[in-house]
Amino acid sequence: NADGTINKREIRWLERCAEGGFGMIITCCTNVSKNGKGWIGEFEVYDDRFLHGMIDLQKAIRKHGALSIVQLFHAGSRSPIAVIGEQPISSSPYVSGNQHKYLVKENYGFDKPKEMTIEDIDQVVKD
Repeated sequence: NADGTINKREIRWLERCAEGGFGMIITCCTNVSKNGKGWIGEFEVYDDRFLHGMIDLQKAIRKHGALSIVQLFHAGSRSPIAVIGEQPISSSPYVSGNQHKYLVKENYGFDKPKEMTIEDIDQVVKD
């Protein structure tokens, strides 16, 4: 969903995989920080308001005997300003793929990230 909650169709799809005999179900990318979202509609888990949907997913999968795993994710330099509303953060101020110069939208379509501070790192860990 656009608000970061998991939708009923996705829960049903993953439940059908479990019904069909998959022993382990891993979600798609699920961002752990508000500033780590890679696209609209991505699952989010950085706040308790997302917990209800993830519990529903876990119950749907487990009732068929499969294990459920949430793939934790932070898009970093691939988080679009248009999605997160601020400059993305990353381990370096370079866009992945070219460490010799700053790359901007004209090159790969990604916004130039800000190098993470110790405070930024602590916040992502806390999230």
